[in-house]
Order: sequence, then structure tokens, then C-alpha cells
Amino acid sequence: MSDYPLVTVCHLCYNNAEYICEAINAVRETNYPNIQHFVIDDASRPEQVDVLRGFLEKIDASDINLIVHETNRGIPASQNHAVELARGKYFIGSISDDLMIPSRIESDVDCLEESNGNVVGLFAIAEIFHAKIGDGNGHFMGLLEGFSPGINHTLSSSQLRDMLLKKNFIPAPTVMLKTAWLRANRFDTTYFLEDYPQWVKVVNEGKSLMYRPETSTYYRRLEQSFSARGRKDYYALRIRQDVIRCRMELMKDEQEVHRKFDELRDGIDIFQSDNLRLRRWLLATIRRHRGTGVLYYLACCTNRRYLLRFAWYLSKILAGFGSQRI
Repeated sequence: MSDYPLVTVCHLCYNNAEYICEAINAVRETNYPNIQHFVIDDASRPEQVDVLRGFLEKIDASDINLIVHETNRGIPASQNHAVELARGKYFIGSISDDLMIPSRIESDVDCLEESNGNVVGLFAIAEIFHAKIGDGNGHFMGLLEGFSPGINHTLSSSQLRDMLLKKNFIPAPTVMLKTAWLRANRFDTTYFLEDYPQWVKVVNEGKSLMYRPETSTYYRRLEQSFSARGRKDYYALRIRQDVIRCRMELMKDEQEVHRKFDELRDGIDIFQSDNLRLRRWLLATIRRHRGTGVLYYLACCTNRRYLLRFAWYLSKILAGFGSQRI
């Protein structure tokens, strides 16, 4: 590549400074020469901020800016702050404490430079590992592949939509987006998640994403990470709420009645929780869509041993139709 477009790389930090330090080193070890590099700390404990400051001073990282929020804003709002600060043509903002491989940025840029105007970003494969600080790549746990390996693909909005209705298959730490598109499509702060709603925007705008079938990032999975939490944990329930919202948004202009609330397993977990606000939200959503998909779920999903849970869940729905309270 004769010309190296500026790439913005932002780490979001919240009480995980030690891991962020490793991720910063991984970016500094890349072979890409034109990077705007900064860290946004979302109101971590003071001792965590001190660790970050001390590390940046130790490695003499005058090219890395540290921005510290006085109050916790959450991931989507922090990502929006990062977009406001971004000067690069391309943006990597979901890297957090994950480790990118040295050739990742140059390979991503090469692909996007050759893409058409309808492509707004790119994703690749992430290797999942479990590691303590200073433990190298740690214990390999598997791959987040998106879909089957092969040649580079450009996924149209219709292809993305069909796949996103099944699950959020895009490994967020591997994503590079065009900054111009991000400025026009800021992260939705009404969500707890930041990535799934963005892919819904890509679909609803009729845009495309590229898939590069190579490993670009080592994805760190910790015992306290959201993906490892219990099914009834508050944050896990918030994620399930966002998943339901995103799927309903993907189907808002469709006549696929049988698919609405095909994800009732998430709804069951919300209804069985003690979180009254989330339970009321789910009940109101079911009412608004007139219970669409309930019978379809009963017909198609009971082979997964959800029959008793579903019967309990259905009784809650029917009992709730005549009352504003659960």
C-alpha cells in the first residue's frame, strides 16, 4: 500500500486497566504506520485510572490520549464520544481489552480501500482465549467466525438481515467501520449493547458489510465478562432485552408473522427474573404485537425441552392481558 489512510483506534475502559494495557501494546506492535490512538475511561475507580496513567507514562506514549469521564456513560455513549474525536478515515472502537494481531489494520484497510460505496465496514474472525494478565495468548477456547471460512465476501443488507435474525453473528472486536458512516449513524444510547443495533442500521439503510475470513483479533473471555454471566444476571437480562428489540426492528417492515417472538427463550428468562421494569417492558411489547409467534414457538420449539417453561410463560402472558401489572 503506497498510501496509508489514517485509522482511529479507541479502547473503552471500565475497571479493567491491566487488560487495556496489554491491548494498547498489541496496537503499538502492529505494522501500520498511521494510527490515531486513544483510550476512553468511563469513570473507573481512581486506582484503575492511576494504573492507566502510570502505564502510559512508563511506555512514553505521548501519541496516545487518555480521556476520563467523570460519570459513567455506558458503552454506546462512550462510543459516540470516540466517534466525535475520530479523525481517521476508518474507525476501530470495540477493541477494549482484546488483542489485535500485527497485520490486522493493514489487511482491513486494504479490503475497504477496494470496496464500493455501499460497503460501510468489515469484520473478520476472532479467536477466543481465556487468559490472566501477562499470560500471552492464554488458553484457546474456539473461534468467532461469523460464518464459514472462504474467500472474501460482501454481504448485502438482505443477507445480513437473514443472518442477524438468527443471532448477532458479527464479532464486534474484529469490526472496522468507515468513520463517515458512523458520524451519520451514531450509537443508540437507549440500548445497553452497542454493536447489534448498529448492524440493524446497516440493514435498514440497505448497506453492506465485508467479511474477511482470517483471524484479526484475539477475543479475551473473562469469568466476569457479560458472555460468561448467569442467565438471570441483570446485565444478561439487559442483553436479552436488546436482542428482542433488534430482532423486532429487523422485522418491522416484514409480514413474517410466524417469526416474531421466535426468541421467546429470552423472554422466559426475563419473566422469571425479579426485575419488574424488564418484565413490564416485555409484557407491553407482547401486547403491542398481539402475542405474535407464541403458537409458532409452541409448535416448533418444544423439542428442545422448553414445553413446561413455555406453558408457565404463556400463563403469565394470558394473566397479564387484563392487567397493567404482572
